[in-house]
Amino acid sequence: MDVLLIGAGAYARAHAQAIKDSPGLRLAAVVDRDAQRATELAAELGVAAYDDVEEACAQVRPEIATVVVPTAAHVEVALRALRSDVHVLLEKPLARSAEECEVLEREALSRGLLVDVVSQRRFQAGGAAVKDALSAGLLGRIGTAHLDTSVWRDDSYFTDAEWRGRAAAGGGNLLNHGWHALDLLVWFLGAPDDVRGYRRTSRVPGVDVEESLAAALRFPGGCLGVLEASLVARGGPRMRLTLTGDRGTAWVEDASAGITYVDDDGVLHEQRWRSVDADAALREQYLAFAHAISAGDPLRVGLAGALHTMRTAELVLAAVTEG
Repeated sequence: MDVLLIGAGAYARAHAQAIKDSPGLRLAAVVDRDAQRATELAAELGVAAYDDVEEACAQVRPEIATVVVPTAAHVEVALRALRSDVHVLLEKPLARSAEECEVLEREALSRGLLVDVVSQRRFQAGGAAVKDALSAGLLGRIGTAHLDTSVWRDDSYFTDAEWRGRAAAGGGNLLNHGWHALDLLVWFLGAPDDVRGYRRTSRVPGVDVEESLAAALRFPGGCLGVLEASLVARGGPRMRLTLTGDRGTAWVEDASAGITYVDDDGVLHEQRWRSVDADAALREQYLAFAHAISAGDPLRVGLAGALHTMRTAELVLAAVTEG
């Protein structure tokens, strides 16, 4: 399958490498509205360059378009690819709002095309193993969940790319840095039905998004959760998600995961998994997306999964107040 890479920014090379490493996929061209940037990256990768999505789709006729542009342009660019009859893989977050996501969903459904959203943690061995353990009921009734997703970002994180500091442009801690961890939590437990919490805005002048937040979440079934997300955590990055049930505990960290549980006979079991790195997981998602297109397999993420995460993020951001 030929893949069209839309966006020649910082993360485009990681996608180009994932495509190159995925059997059955071929990077066919690069598109960027900045023609010089598109030309430079395309020359480096040995493919054609375009500055218009429709023209590229007409000339290349790709099966997949990968959208790696700032969040505010995600839906517009994805719609242009869908209207050219091309399946779409979108970088996270899916969009700036659930409302935008629904526009994309309607277009994809009306054309019978697939849209997937990059969520590498669902394709890491540890996260997938814990999901299977939860589905099998090994932890029993889940009582608590604790998610800490923290990293250090200096002022240049916002000043080098101004959209990251503006909520209206899709910026923010939770939607960007925290997305993958939040997506894992929602994949495991579903969306919460109530959220309370606090946030602090950024120390950087002119930035209106949250620098850190702490929230309490209640999930259907009674599980209680705590979410911490910070861009001012020295010694990071770190991500740890811990789930505790009445029969055991499971956890997922940056590169590993584990579970401890008691079976019906009272025997204690322990398992550990090493997770593949993010780049390898991205390749696995490409392969799964291509297989879904060719064989009709269900997507592990897809628009439905990404919408659940988007709605949860909106619920959290609406609930947290200045504190």
